[in-house]
Amino acid sequence: MITFLHSCLSRTALFSGLLLLAQVAQGAVKVTPWLAGLVEPVENCVNRNDTDHPVFDGCIDWHSALHANWALYWSSFQLHDAAIRDRVLARLSHHGLESERKRFKRIDEFNGNFEMPYGRAWLLHFARDMGEMGSDERLHGIAEDFYPGLLSYSRKSGNFLLNDNYKNGAWYLMNLKRWAEYQGHEEDVEALQSQLASQIESIRAWPRFHEVTGFFAPKYVAMMAACDSGLGLDQKGVRRLVEAIEEDDISPVSPPFDYLHQAGLNYSRAWGLWATYMVTGNVKFKQAWQFHMDYMEKIKPEWSENYAYSHWVGQFGVFSLRAQDLCSKPASNG
Repeated sequence: MITFLHSCLSRTALFSGLLLLAQVAQGAVKVTPWLAGLVEPVENCVNRNDTDHPVFDGCIDWHSALHANWALYWSSFQLHDAAIRDRVLARLSHHGLESERKRFKRIDEFNGNFEMPYGRAWLLHFARDMGEMGSDERLHGIAEDFYPGLLSYSRKSGNFLLNDNYKNGAWYLMNLKRWAEYQGHEEDVEALQSQLASQIESIRAWPRFHEVTGFFAPKYVAMMAACDSGLGLDQKGVRRLVEAIEEDDISPVSPPFDYLHQAGLNYSRAWGLWATYMVTGNVKFKQAWQFHMDYMEKIKPEWSENYAYSHWVGQFGVFSLRAQDLCSKPASNG
């Protein structure tokens, strides 16, 4: 059973946690002390030229550069910092994006697996956020290029909800559904929601959190996707998923990390903890979300000062705040 453990927090962090819990209760947690601190390592990596990609060339690899730019774009609205947004938009030039698009078309002629499904799902997410937040459609062309192939992939790939890395099914099904929803592809929306519900229902045993070695905590990412699709406790698979979450030890993964990708696990777990709160209405899951966010702030030097971690972990932290908007208001706690 999840319990809220304050023991590993300093008095300062505890005070901050209590203050932010009050903000959470009032639904006002987007602009928090965490966010400005997360932006710094993200900007540091996005300004590098680590690859030869025309636009998304920092942060070691294409997908990390992509979600770094997304994190900065989204954060600029929450922090009311137009300068951050202007720097992102300058990188996302028309010429550069057309070059990215042409490169992917050439790649797909020979190998359609590049950034499939993980990075392409991130692109759909970024394109929708730009359209909704900034009425900016500059990523729509690439998103529409990616959508058919990713949709086909989802229909052929089988159940990958238990994958804890790049092929995680809940991640790409959620972002496919959200893009289809945004573009008005209602038949695809219904099919993707049904596919997700069926896959969740088919899983009888979820890995415990501390058994996971990748960056995605499968049951928590599945819960986020379920909440986003409107799946609730009337679904047997969702009830079983909540039970599996309740059985977990709430302690975060602590450094030194046994595996590189475990550095982001606490954040991807937070995505699902918030979703579990929204589905169940049980405040203990909201408190657990808070606990993980505070813990990651406490150990920030462990990941922000090592480029193997800092080129991507901060983006997962920003998404922990963004993910609060993916579900409707919490259920009554009956």
